[in-house]
Amino acid sequence: MEETARRLALDLGGELKDEQFSVMTQQTLEHCRQRIREYERKQLAKQPVH
Repeated sequence: MEETARRLALDLGGELKDEQFSVMTQQTLEHCRQRIREYERKQLAKQPVH
């Protein structure tokens, strides 16, 4: 998904921005990935054990 967003931004002459409208850096992207992993971990913890 990141590659598609970057390609679209490049093709359209724009920039990728985060939720605060700051330019998306590699560090910002890694932070987003960490937030996604944390969310997934919390969702898995909520699932009942069979």
